[in-house]
Amino acid sequence: MKYLTDKFDLSMVYLSKLSMIRCKKIKKEDILISDELIPLIEDDFVAELVKGLFKINPRKSNIHIMIGENDIVYYIKYVGPKFKGAYFMLDLYEITVDYTECSKCSAKGTIDCKNCGRMDWLSGEEI
Repeated sequence: MKYLTDKFDLSMVYLSKLSMIRCKKIKKEDILISDELIPLIEDDFVAELVKGLFKINPRKSNIHIMIGENDIVYYIKYVGPKFKGAYFMLDLYEITVDYTECSKCSAKGTIDCKNCGRMDWLSGEEI
């Protein structure tokens, strides 16, 4: 699933052994509007900006989603005073979850695994 939302926290992520949350800053053009995209916007002001910017009607919702490995969250962060047409004050991020099966990543907080090449995993259990 793909979600467009203005709220994100770690409770939305299904974490298992060696989960990595990847977050990268993106541009508006990187978000492909399709039937797969579910726009869930909680803040009324951000909802109006999304409606104007992406030409979609976001669902007003208290956001409760769980994302896994094949899901993408497009997180919209509004950074500034609220005034009409303030599209330039939106920061956009793409958030994904990746799970590894590397048996050498054994300690919590591993920064660099020389076996699988994965870096900066967020959480995990000793194997």
